[in-house]
Amino acid sequence: MRRQWKTALALAAAAALLLAGCSKSVQESDVAGKIYQYEKEGFGGDFVIRVEEDNVFSYYEGGLSSYIGFGEWELDGDTLLLHETRFDTPAVQRFKADGDALVYQAEGSAGFLYVKVADGDRFPVSAVLEPGEHILDPTPADRPQPTPQGK
Repeated sequence: MRRQWKTALALAAAAALLLAGCSKSVQESDVAGKIYQYEKEGFGGDFVIRVEEDNVFSYYEGGLSSYIGFGEWELDGDTLLLHETRFDTPAVQRFKADGDALVYQAEGSAGFLYVKVADGDRFPVSAVLEPGEHILDPTPADRPQPTPQGK
């Protein structure tokens, strides 16, 4: 009986390792080159996020907003991090990559200016960009730089 228990435990552990090895981790190509649209109403229109292939992004909260957020993005496991500098203050938005959608992670996110996005709200893919297609091509010189403390 004890031997059967050890064998069953060993088989279960081996199966768990095999299944873990088969799970697909999120790759940059899974999230890049796409436009994501908020599932709810934006600020007077569609709230869209463009995630470009060269690790830059932009977002527009809707037709009543004059603010266009942009910056660089990175993947941390299955979490997409959008880094921007907003009015000389660094801001990060966190999303879980979930198939063909981004799921907002409120914890650790700065929040947006005009739209209150709740934890778990989704931004499904609304379009796929052509390779090399850009709406904004910000260079480091174009990006606002943080103001040093004490100035």
